[in-house]
Amino acid sequence: MKIKLLALCLLSLLLFTSCEKKKVRSAVEKTMSEIVRDKKSLKIDKIIIKKDTVPLFFNKEISGPLNDFMEATKVLNRYEGMSSLWDNEREQARFKQQASVFVVKHAIKSAKPEVQFIACAEISANNAFGATVSNRYIFVVDKDTKEVLAYSDVDDDFMLKAFALYYAQTGNDIEQDKYGNYKIDKMSFGMQCVFAKSLDDIKE
Repeated sequence: MKIKLLALCLLSLLLFTSCEKKKVRSAVEKTMSEIVRDKKSLKIDKIIIKKDTVPLFFNKEISGPLNDFMEATKVLNRYEGMSSLWDNEREQARFKQQASVFVVKHAIKSAKPEVQFIACAEISANNAFGATVSNRYIFVVDKDTKEVLAYSDVDDDFMLKAFALYYAQTGNDIEQDKYGNYKIDKMSFGMQCVFAKSLDDIKE
């Protein structure tokens, strides 16, 4: 009797979760239909949905300090390739970068973790010229209302922002295998969405 009751509870939970994920997918489709030019060509090629902590790169309190860190890093990289005549400028740039890392780390510690639905999707649609283009998007969807709270396409700039956040948190570069693929197995779901070579590489 207890086993049957447990099985029934698990089945109910699975059905409830499936229903929730359908609503999340619907919210993603609605948002994307408002963005693309050719709504009829819109197609979600693959989507993975998990209830998880909202990735910090969506946190407005961290975005400002993170952008400052990225800019300081650009300046430092510029001076790193110069001769010893630029030693003073290089040291100043290095100090500014280290100071900006401290500010980012403080912002990260102050941030309150928030759990919502995170949807990672590979989406395709026709552009203005009628050619099919595809891109990866990451969405934050409210766990109660199933409305999209934030989203971004995962382009080079977004990857750079996520990489800067990872470096500020860990002080390390993201590890890669011998083929140049990022090792994502120990990353959070949000970071996996950004750095996975394909969504097929993410365990559901």
